[in-house]
Amino acid sequence: MTSDVGSSIHQFWSWSMILLSYLISTTGSYCTIQLMENWRRVDGVVHKRVMLSLSALALGGCGIWCTHFTGMTALKLEFEDGTSLEMDFELGLTILSFIFAVLGVLIGLKIASMDPYFLEMEAARRKEMLAANLKNMKMSAVVNRNAVTRRIKRTNATMELNAGIVTLSVFIAFFTANAAFWILFRALTFMPDSELLRLGSALIMGVAVCATHYCGMGAASYKLSAENFSGSTRFIINRSEAAIVASHGALLTCYWLASFSVVRSVRIAEMSATATTIREGVSRHDKSKSRKNSNQRIHVG
Repeated sequence: MTSDVGSSIHQFWSWSMILLSYLISTTGSYCTIQLMENWRRVDGVVHKRVMLSLSALALGGCGIWCTHFTGMTALKLEFEDGTSLEMDFELGLTILSFIFAVLGVLIGLKIASMDPYFLEMEAARRKEMLAANLKNMKMSAVVNRNAVTRRIKRTNATMELNAGIVTLSVFIAFFTANAAFWILFRALTFMPDSELLRLGSALIMGVAVCATHYCGMGAASYKLSAENFSGSTRFIINRSEAAIVASHGALLTCYWLASFSVVRSVRIAEMSATATTIREGVSRHDKSKSRKNSNQRIHVG
C-alpha cells in the first residue's frame, strides 16, 4: 500500500451482489405479505403475536438487514495502484443493528395492522395508521444505516457523508414504501385474489430498501486513515463470511417462513373441512334418526 494518509479511495461496485441484494429484499417483502395475510386470518392473541413477530423477522431481519449487509459487500475500495482496502465488520454493533431493524419493523407493522381497512372492519374514525407506520419504518432504516455505515465498518479509512444525498435516500424510502404499503394494506383488501398486486408490492418494497441503501452508500466518500480500526476491535466479522451468512441466511429463513405460512394455511383449511364434514354427518344422522322415530310413532298409533 503506497498511498498517503488522507488520499482519496476509489469505489467499485459488484453488480451481481447488487442484484442479489434486491432479490433478498424482494423475497423478504413477499414473505412478509404472506405472513401478514395469515395474521389477519388467525384467531387468538398469542397466534397473532407470533405471526406479527415472524413478519417483522422476515421484513426487518431478511428484507432490510440482510439486504444492507449483502449490499455493503458489493462495494470494493481500491487505491490508485489497484490495491484493495480490506473492510470487515464489528460483531457487537452488527447484532445491535439487527435488533434495531426487527424492532422498528415490528412497531411499524403493529401500528399498520390496526388499520380498519386491513382488518376489514367498519370504523367511524379512520386512523392514519399508514403514515405512522412509514415514519417508524423510516426511523428504523435511518437508525440501522447510521449504525452500519458509521460504526460497524472496520477499515483503515475515514468516511464523509453528503447530507443532501442522505436526505434524498430518506425521501426515496418514504415515497416508495408508501406506495408498497398502500398496495399491501389497502388495495389487497379490495382485490385479495390478485397475486400480481402481492408481487408488485414486494417488488416496490425491494426498490425502497435497495434505493435507500445504495443512495445512502453513494453519499459516502473515503480517505485513507493512519489509524488501524480493525486492530482496535476485539470481535470482527470477515467481509466475505458476512456476505455468505447474510445472503444465504436471508433466503433460507424466508423459505422456511413461507413454507410455515403455506403449510399452516393448508392444515387449517383441511381441519375446517373435516370439522364441517363431521358436523354435516352428525346432522344427517340426527335427522335420519328423528324421521325413524317419527315413523315408529305413527306406526304404533
